[in-house]
Amino acid sequence: MRFEAHERAHSRTEREIAEEKASALVRISRRLELEVAALADAFDALAGETDSERRRALVRVARERRATAERWRWYLMVQREALGLRDPRTADELLPLPSPPGR
Repeated sequence: MRFEAHERAHSRTEREIAEEKASALVRISRRLELEVAALADAFDALAGETDSERRRALVRVARERRATAERWRWYLMVQREALGLRDPRTADELLPLPSPPGR
């Protein structure tokens, strides 16, 4: 009986870990979606700007947004690998990072 209780506790713990991994994947995916949208907005603002000083400021913002989006994409890849999803092409196809204006 004692072994069965340990086995049930172990199974419950494994289930909780799997649930948390899946939950983390969802949280990271949602955050990445927000960061990709923010990057697209930054590129849109940059594309329409003609004032050189304002454009330089928007370029800095766009670079920061891109770095943030790339960091969250990396978090997503790490979490996917933790779940056994090793092919990065799926994430790249679902949430591609937008290109800068003129590219």
